[in-house]
Amino acid sequence: MVRQIGLVAKVLGVSASKLRYWDKKGLIRFKRNSENNYRTFSFQAMMDICDIIFYRDLSMSIDDIQKLSSKDESGLNNILKENRVSLQAQIEKLEKSVEKIDKRISAVESIEELKENFTIVKGKFSQINYFDFDNTAHVEIYLENPEETVVFLNCENPLDIKYGIFAESGDELRRADTEKKLYLQGLFWVSTSSKFSNLNEFIEEAKQRRFSPGNLVGEYLITTGGEVKKDYYIGKMELLKC
Repeated sequence: MVRQIGLVAKVLGVSASKLRYWDKKGLIRFKRNSENNYRTFSFQAMMDICDIIFYRDLSMSIDDIQKLSSKDESGLNNILKENRVSLQAQIEKLEKSVEKIDKRISAVESIEELKENFTIVKGKFSQINYFDFDNTAHVEIYLENPEETVVFLNCENPLDIKYGIFAESGDELRRADTEKKLYLQGLFWVSTSSKFSNLNEFIEEAKQRRFSPGNLVGEYLITTGGEVKKDYYIGKMELLKC
């Protein structure tokens, strides 16, 4: 059955120029009309085009697809298995990316929740070490789980912001709690340009609740832009009896 190449391209979802290029590479079994030399579409040509689309979806180059024509069933099977391994690795990488996106979505939603009000929570921190850029383990933890990094502030010196991480190696920034403590939890942020923060909001809230403000640990959430670029944290200030 004779079909115009433009119609074939439309039906199969590829451009006519691609079909001509693939034909030029000898990948499609088009026949030629003896009267006008036009390409004649056949069932075999459709099979070839669908095969090319399939292999291109596997990110195979046209040159590699050409090489497939010289492979027997065993060689073809090996190539397909190799591509399956490659695709599986890509899938795993994409799944990790989706997990990271979900964490960031959750972080953004946490900002809105924490904005509502302060709450008093009871808990304890494991040991926090200084974040060290020369420590490969620290960098790897941050890349995979940025929420494992923290800021640490002493209320007596609010401009001295220290950065730490929950990690087994490194120099100690804050020792682990031996028992559960009371913490004032809320949204803590630091301006990335001026190191200005909303620490005073925590201090005032602690005093209103008749506590003395202690040190603050902020567990990283996300960084956002806007008029002022800010790093957001789940802030937890230790509450001390007056």
